[in-house]
Amino acid sequence: KDYLEAGSQAVIDLQPIEENAISEFSDFELIVGASSDAVLNYQWQVSDDCETWTDLNESPALMLTGVFETKNGSYNGIELYAVRDIEDLSKFGFTTSNGTPGSSPQRSLANTSLKAGQYYMLYYGNWTNFFSDENSTSYKSYQYNEIYYKSIYNNHNIALYERVQTSGSWKKIDVIGDHSKPSNGSDWDVDQGWMYRKNGRGASTIYNPDDWNIKKNEFSLIGGTSANGNDIVQDGYPLFKFSGPSEFRGVNNDTLTIVRTPLSYNDKNFRVLVTTPGFKCDTTVASVC
Repeated sequence: KDYLEAGSQAVIDLQPIEENAISEFSDFELIVGASSDAVLNYQWQVSDDCETWTDLNESPALMLTGVFETKNGSYNGIELYAVRDIEDLSKFGFTTSNGTPGSSPQRSLANTSLKAGQYYMLYYGNWTNFFSDENSTSYKSYQYNEIYYKSIYNNHNIALYERVQTSGSWKKIDVIGDHSKPSNGSDWDVDQGWMYRKNGRGASTIYNPDDWNIKKNEFSLIGGTSANGNDIVQDGYPLFKFSGPSEFRGVNNDTLTIVRTPLSYNDKNFRVLVTTPGFKCDTTVASVC
């Protein structure tokens, strides 16, 4: 016996606007109008060519912003940034790997809170010795052995996770590196250097090298424990300088909001899939590209 609801197939009555002229870092909305006698579900997607599409995820409250390692792996850090207030950071975790990280983190973060705009440094070694400006903004920090292993075992594929409240399972929310490839010797293996996310770029589970400034070997000519060593090199690590992350909001609603739209979204294509999963004759209807 079929217990699915009676209803009708989804129909798109109002297509999202195809061409949008907006200024960089401004907010904009894409709206679809759809109807059915059944309950509607929405999934917004993005594409470069209107052929290969990727589901958008709701932007997380925590994201990766930077990585550094000094000579001989003496000091190592992974910098995180709170996009929104976080009451309990232990709902997040991370993994470092030379291959493909699993579906859950190696380590959960400490049970503490972060305010929007505050930083959290995962570190190994007395890293503040290497910087003269670590107190220029509000941050918290915690030492993990995995940050040291990242350096000595070339575990440069990094994943950030969040625990799903309803199921208790973990989902990946941000990455560094192409996790289908070994990280040793890769473009994102900073090798006694650093990488830092460009202002305005948002969290993503697909690694895009254009989102990052990368300075390999920047610290290779100075001692790994040099006092204020970051001040000595030509291109020092931009500690706690990230700002203005873009965000996707409403990826499962009829209105997709892109907050602080970066220039990198120029020529991107967006569409929405509309379904009626409770209707026994459900089909997927896509908006125009």
